[in-house]
Amino acid sequence: MKVALVHDDLVQWGGAERVLLGLCEAFPQAPIYTSVYDKNHKVLKGKFASKKVITSFLQKIPGWKALYKPLLPLYPLAFESFDFSEFDLVISQTTRFAKSIITKPGTKHICYCHTPPRFLWNFSGERVPALLSPYLNFLRRFDCVASKRVDIWVAGSSNAQKRIKDVYKVNSSVIYPFVDLERFTKTESFNGGRRAGSSKDLQGLL
Repeated sequence: MKVALVHDDLVQWGGAERVLLGLCEAFPQAPIYTSVYDKNHKVLKGKFASKKVITSFLQKIPGWKALYKPLLPLYPLAFESFDFSEFDLVISQTTRFAKSIITKPGTKHICYCHTPPRFLWNFSGERVPALLSPYLNFLRRFDCVASKRVDIWVAGSSNAQKRIKDVYKVNSSVIYPFVDLERFTKTESFNGGRRAGSSKDLQGLL
């Protein structure tokens, strides 16, 4: 199969980026599609130096590093602009809009979702300024429409699974994130060192 990976943005090194690196190990030939990529980030440039990274039109906007958050309204359009017609399988890995990609009927789309967008669905109970309500309501509607483009849902936790069900009204399978085993090389194993969240888990869903 020809596989592509989709990630919200590559501008920091965090939990989602560690999962992306694990997916790259599972699918080493798969290119990465993302909205923007900070090629000079001291960690990212080392972790993904060997990968083919395709960015959206947002990367061409002057000063995007300072504007990538204010450019939020353009992110859905950025992901819709990618062409995945040559791929058999696309895996989007997201907390925001990477699942907004458009694929043809012959391409399977698996979404590995850590959570629906927190800023849209108010999981923390924070109040949104009234001025932003109409805009956020629009993004919520778009987020629900985009969720229909996913063929198979994977949740990164039981909590994420519940949120996916509540927000998108769909079922998902829980596959816990990849484990960085190098962090535990000097720790005595208690279960034989089985790696959580392997490529076989994803392949079993196809």
